[in-house]
Amino acid sequence: MAATEAVIQEHLQRLGSEAIAPSELARAKRLLTNDFAFSLETAEQWTDLLGYHQTLGQLPLALSYPQQLDHWTAQGLQQLAQRYLSPKDYTAMVLYPQGESEP
Repeated sequence: MAATEAVIQEHLQRLGSEAIAPSELARAKRLLTNDFAFSLETAEQWTDLLGYHQTLGQLPLALSYPQQLDHWTAQGLQQLAQRYLSPKDYTAMVLYPQGESEP
């Protein structure tokens, strides 16, 4: 478990200290945009999306998601990582099958 936590802490530290490569950011934006498009192939999927965002009072957000992705920058994401993804302040949980305890 300690080795796994060390890798997680290292990754969290890197997210806050190193900028995302332009190619990686472009790839992530492309994947998210494609996922959004392919998640709206049926009328039911559209009604789910629109109903959910209407309930939250954020219908324009649902319709402009791909355009909003374009506004994210490597620097902005790095600032978010520094603010919310601390390698010191995180919670780890280990789940064992019922009746078993830590080895």
